[in-house]
Amino acid sequence: MKVRLIRKEEFRSYFLPVIFYGPILGLIIFLVMRVDNTMQISAIKGFSLGIVIVFGLQLLGFIIMEIFVRGNQIKKLQKENFKILEQCGIQLCDDLVFRGNYKGYRIDIYPYEVIVKKRKQLHFTIKSYYNYPDSLVNESSKLNYDQMNCNTYDIGTINFNRNIVSIVPTDGNNPDFKSLIDFLIYKLQELELTPFDFKT
Repeated sequence: MKVRLIRKEEFRSYFLPVIFYGPILGLIIFLVMRVDNTMQISAIKGFSLGIVIVFGLQLLGFIIMEIFVRGNQIKKLQKENFKILEQCGIQLCDDLVFRGNYKGYRIDIYPYEVIVKKRKQLHFTIKSYYNYPDSLVNESSKLNYDQMNCNTYDIGTINFNRNIVSIVPTDGNNPDFKSLIDFLIYKLQELELTPFDFKT
């Protein structure tokens, strides 16, 4: 799946503020310029400058965040060590989250940055979704069930919480995705937790 660099929905969110903040800034400039200029000249220059300034700032923010920063993030998440995820049917999506289905279970992998020794490193949280056993009929029993099955293993820490199970790799900077996902699915199957049905 090809990840879009520029998303239309984000493009709109950057430039909609121009409609609101442009006239406000224009009004401020108009009032300042009104001291030495006619009302017509002050209005034309003030509102024009207000819109141009706000548009320019939003455009600069869009270029920095959506092209340079986002482009760099996409580049990092498309390196060779992520190819194994494609083989498991898990693809990088436009929101820069890996999503897919593996052995019948929905898998989401969330990347995030942490600072280690003054350097940024990519770490990951892997999530899947499950149905509670039919024997658990109230919230209290479900909460106890989740807490009972949370544990730390050599490969990572597993947490169960309200139909969501997550694993945080022990080796956060260089995780073995295939082993982590297989282990997560193994624990779900061991507990006889069926895949959550998002259609219901």
